[in-house]
Amino acid sequence: MTILKKSGILALLFLMVGLIWLYEPDIPLAAAAEVLRKENSAIVPIKGMDLHYTEEGRGEPVLLIHGTGGLLHTWDAWTAVLKQHYRVVRLDLPGFGLTGPSPDGDYSIDFYTEVLQDFCDSLQLDSFYLAGNSLGGQIAWEYALKHPHQVKKMILLAPAGVYVSNAKSTPVFKLAKIDWLATLLQNFGTRFFVKKTLRDVYADPSRMPAGMENLYLTAAKREGNRAAFMARLQSRNPKSRFDEIATLDLPVLLQWGDSDLLIPHTAASKFQERLSRDTLIVYPNTGHVPMEEIPEQSVQDALQFLKN
Repeated sequence: MTILKKSGILALLFLMVGLIWLYEPDIPLAAAAEVLRKENSAIVPIKGMDLHYTEEGRGEPVLLIHGTGGLLHTWDAWTAVLKQHYRVVRLDLPGFGLTGPSPDGDYSIDFYTEVLQDFCDSLQLDSFYLAGNSLGGQIAWEYALKHPHQVKKMILLAPAGVYVSNAKSTPVFKLAKIDWLATLLQNFGTRFFVKKTLRDVYADPSRMPAGMENLYLTAAKREGNRAAFMARLQSRNPKSRFDEIATLDLPVLLQWGDSDLLIPHTAASKFQERLSRDTLIVYPNTGHVPMEEIPEQSVQDALQFLKN
């Protein structure tokens, strides 16, 4: 056997061993629920899905929406404070958390706003405060465009939906654009990509709440979620309605980290150019998820905004 053939066989063996080592099977729904279910977890049927949500506190409703790859636990610290004053409702969006994949594979913004409308109808949320981070921020402002009389005030934490030239895409976001790699990534290397992505969204990863990484990893591996995640990243949304936010006549609080790599805080100016009743707070040494990285300060600013 030639040296070239031996080298080829060895390379193939190393590749096979590497793939076996990186392979991570789905976590069945029941097992994922043991980790992700909360004491007050509830389920409501929406568009063929068992949508997972929680509801805490009393008073005027505040609806919280997480971002891509997220789950309702991202709002834990905020909820602990807000529920003392408000009825706090948060949900796992389709494709994420315990809710799991959309039956028809739709992950467009229009689909998410329709789901949110059905969810609000189910919980009889006729008028409420709305907050969203990243993808959840875009869903929030798109929802407000469609239902302006329902949303009293809005808090947008590094919202998506606007083009920013210097935005950084995490490795898994880039690889998901390649069809065959997206299929491969559904079962391999999930732990690595979750760790890498979380470190990209924090300016200081040491501020990550205890146990948060395990929650994200469990949610990512919940059966069906990895395929849904890739489908979401590959989905093509219709032409942006971003310029239409100039028609919104409601108070808006923009919260941004100055070290946000995914949606840099320079994007805030594009919102401010269009919004007529906005307030911007930029937090130093903070990344893409202020509600996790600096929960005490960001929630107090949110609370002051809601009360004024």
